[in-house]
Amino acid sequence: MSFASPNLSAADRPLELRARGDWEIVRVEFSGQPAYVAKDPVTLETVQLSAEEHFLWEQLRRKTSLAELRRAFEQRFAPRRVTDVALQQFIASLHRQGLVVSDRPGQGGELLTRDRERRGAQRWARLLQVFAIRLGGFPAGPTVDKLYRVLRPAFSWAGVVATAALCAAALATVATHGEQLVARLPSLSELFAPRRWPLWLATFAAVKVLHELGHALALRHFGGHCREIGVLLLAGMPALYCDASDAWRLPSKWRRMAVSAAGMTVELLLASAAVLVWSFAHEGLVSALALSVAVVCSVNTLAINANPLLRYDGYYLLADWLEVPNLADRSRGLIRGGWRRWLLAEPGVDEPLLAPGKRRVLVGYAVASICYGLVVLGLIVAMLLKVARPYRAESIVYAAAGLAALGLVFAPLRAAGHVWRDPRQRRRLRPARLAVAVAVVVAAAWGVWSWPIAHRVEAPALLAAADAHPVFTSAAGWIQPHSTPGAEVAAGDLIATLVNPELQLANVEQEGVANVARVRVAQLRTLRAAGASAGAALPTAMAELADAESQLAERRRAAEQLEIRAPAAGRLLAPPPRPADVADAERLGAWSGTALAERNRGAWIEPGVALAVVAPAGEQLVWASIDTADVSSVAVGQPVRVVFEQAPLQVFTGEVRRVTRRVRTADDDRDPTGEQRPNGSTRTSHIAEIALDAPSSALLPGARGTVKIETSRTTIGWLIRRELAELFRLPW
Repeated sequence: MSFASPNLSAADRPLELRARGDWEIVRVEFSGQPAYVAKDPVTLETVQLSAEEHFLWEQLRRKTSLAELRRAFEQRFAPRRVTDVALQQFIASLHRQGLVVSDRPGQGGELLTRDRERRGAQRWARLLQVFAIRLGGFPAGPTVDKLYRVLRPAFSWAGVVATAALCAAALATVATHGEQLVARLPSLSELFAPRRWPLWLATFAAVKVLHELGHALALRHFGGHCREIGVLLLAGMPALYCDASDAWRLPSKWRRMAVSAAGMTVELLLASAAVLVWSFAHEGLVSALALSVAVVCSVNTLAINANPLLRYDGYYLLADWLEVPNLADRSRGLIRGGWRRWLLAEPGVDEPLLAPGKRRVLVGYAVASICYGLVVLGLIVAMLLKVARPYRAESIVYAAAGLAALGLVFAPLRAAGHVWRDPRQRRRLRPARLAVAVAVVVAAAWGVWSWPIAHRVEAPALLAAADAHPVFTSAAGWIQPHSTPGAEVAAGDLIATLVNPELQLANVEQEGVANVARVRVAQLRTLRAAGASAGAALPTAMAELADAESQLAERRRAAEQLEIRAPAAGRLLAPPPRPADVADAERLGAWSGTALAERNRGAWIEPGVALAVVAPAGEQLVWASIDTADVSSVAVGQPVRVVFEQAPLQVFTGEVRRVTRRVRTADDDRDPTGEQRPNGSTRTSHIAEIALDAPSSALLPGARGTVKIETSRTTIGWLIRRELAELFRLPW
């Protein structure tokens, strides 16, 4: 055994580190320059090495020193220079990544401890990532190979041309028939009605399966292999993930980008085909399915997959374009390194071989991705709260949000703990800067704790005129419309007539009975004047005549109800449409939609059916259907924000004028705002009457929308304290 001379400087002493020989190395090109991707066969993690880093790593396969490394580097890459400090930092990073090991005694225990820490950190990270939980997967290699043999022609030039032609046809259809297609689009409330939720879930699941298979097939086409396809719970919704990390072994960055974009390409194809099918299909299941596919594919691609700030396809496209593997970790590592140097007075820089311009880009990306991630987390929590509120399950969402927040601060707290437990690093702390950092953290925490938030009640709404007059049928009959919704009517104008042969026949029969009674009374009066004894029957005949005329008047009033007239002047508005009945082979189908629609001419209408609403010009009111669980927090005078489907980009303001209560029976399956409700039992709905601050003439009465009533204001800290008190029954 040989020992280094104690008279040698630290730079001239042999390094007791050597490069591991079991790493798989693949040569690639970044910006036309050679680079290398190393894959750990044990952990399956990949590391990118530049030509300079790979050269230095190769030099560590033999005994060498820092001085020898520096001289070899400067000779190989002249006229570039490197310092001993930069080399020490680089070798330390190689040791952390497992690219080098030490031959000194005791390294086995050190490596075992490091592996335990790594596995523990991974378990904690998985536990704290409550909104992205991997449920496991299966080796997808054999399945992908079979599919690729079938779909291989799709990756030929003919397949590319066919893809472009399909997308061009969809764009041409939208460009030439845009107005007609927009007119066919259903309203947002109808599009996302509860009865469509199973269709949306099935569509989303199918699209995600095809999306991930697109990645796997593209990777297989370029010579890579998909290690795993599995199930992921993303904000509680099942989704798929495809482990395409083998793409980093592809030499060409354009091929890697093609693999990353393959899933979005599949969704683009699905959206194009769905648009064409929906454009020419009649209303029905096929049309609804095509529309759901088009919406899911377009929104999923634009808002999620193409976004580089989320770790989806857009992120990997940006990483390939910048030629920076592990973009998120390396960019945030620059921020962590700068923070450590500021606090601990550590010399040197992180990633010393990274170009300054690319370093600035990575720092900017890290800041943007962190801020955007916080925004997305807040939106997810808000969405889950909205879903959980009707079930009184907000505590579960708050607990999940707390775990997610803990996951965000877990790594910084863990790093701070390591620094504090290490006496050497603790001695290097700068007290003044540490005090500033603690003050900033405390101020930020207090700002979050004291951040004001408003509690709002959300409800469906309907716009109405202040003096709106609903028009109902009072009798049954076959309807004959005389006016259509949207028409201007004057008071007394005929809106519709009902044809009821039974009622009309009864009216004619009663007229005959009354005529007979009149003739009998006249005869008896004539006989009594002549002195005949028939005068004794006159009182009875007159009573019968009075009864017959009373019944005739009643029948005539009933006949007048067959003519439905406008109670006031104004615009005729359609009521909420009646849904179509489920097909039944044993009985005829009833009318659907609005009763005044031309297609319902001759339909049998029962008494009490809403035909229309006559809305005179003047003040506009909003009727909001408040859930029973929320009505206790709604009060007169509370501010309101309203968004109507007719003007989705404009927000109207107003205030609650009054809150009423209405009992709704099992046969009445709609509330006054037109929202569909389940049948089966008597329910109570609460209607909030809202006055708009600035009525708009562009909004027609009957417009549907959504209101948010601000019921109270509080802070995040108060909300956390309340939830903890309710969860653990704390006295405060």
